[in-house]
Amino acid sequence: MKREALGFLACPECGKDLSLDTHDKGEEVESGLLSCGVCHARYPVVGFVPRFVPSDSYVRSFSMEWNIHAQTQLDSHSGTHETEETFGSKTGWLPDEIEGRLCLDVGCGTGRFMEVTLNWGGIVLGMDLSNAVDAAMKNVGFRRNAHVIQADIFRPPLKKNLFDRVYSIGVIHHTPDPGRAFGSIAKLVRPNGLVAVWVYSDEGYQGVISNVYNKALNRTSSAYRLLTTRLPLRALYRVSRGANTLYKVKKYRRIALVLNVIIPTSTHQNAEWRVLDTFDWYSPKYQWRLTRRAVKSWFADAKLENVRFLPGFATSISAVGKKPAGAAN
Repeated sequence: MKREALGFLACPECGKDLSLDTHDKGEEVESGLLSCGVCHARYPVVGFVPRFVPSDSYVRSFSMEWNIHAQTQLDSHSGTHETEETFGSKTGWLPDEIEGRLCLDVGCGTGRFMEVTLNWGGIVLGMDLSNAVDAAMKNVGFRRNAHVIQADIFRPPLKKNLFDRVYSIGVIHHTPDPGRAFGSIAKLVRPNGLVAVWVYSDEGYQGVISNVYNKALNRTSSAYRLLTTRLPLRALYRVSRGANTLYKVKKYRRIALVLNVIIPTSTHQNAEWRVLDTFDWYSPKYQWRLTRRAVKSWFADAKLENVRFLPGFATSISAVGKKPAGAAN
């Protein structure tokens, strides 16, 4: 961790400032102890990452997948702009809306969106419950203006009303209580700051045929999840890699339309990305599908305004809102 991260951190137990005890002399602290002078809680710094949780709890599948595929979705590794384009489309933000601003990446994984935020000139803190923080640290954590912590979304060790931009892409629907998770991170954005989320949708789709087809696909994958979430993770990963062979026939549209309903798997053009996506669909303990009405209620409960839903997503919901000037949690 960088010593300057102390300016962002707060004790998750009582909300007070933390102090750092370490033998490291440089700006980057590899090991040490964070302590609260009020409630006397203590949290270790291990491998350059502050650890505010004793384990990766219900997200062990993400710990596994993101350390296997530590760089699969990084633009700097793939040589594409796919993650950058995804970030822009799912937040609605442009580079000049990130430049010079303090951002929070909730559920940062390996740091793919942190990389975009940094490239756009932002200062970013990535938070994740899983051991993916180790991959994120290696990928982007040593860059200037980057910070990585391992923490629980329901007990974020961060100061309230601090961040200019808070975003969570594909994460909240994998928590035990998506609404409460959103309420927790909304407290961290400053007045006039923005919050963006992207989650799976449970709503209908445009067109009768598309609606029936996608509902059937969702029902099939949900039925499989009754089994896959009980399999040993490494066994499921081998199945996901084996299912990658279906791509050879799924390239033919008419066959794919039928086969996708029978065996839903990723059809991404990148082979490793397909394996990652397929495993990601079937392995998480929690996987909620939400409605716009539910998401809108999250923003209302957090007293965020100017809420807008972004276009272009058939099977998901992307929404952005603003904390009013003068508002505080």
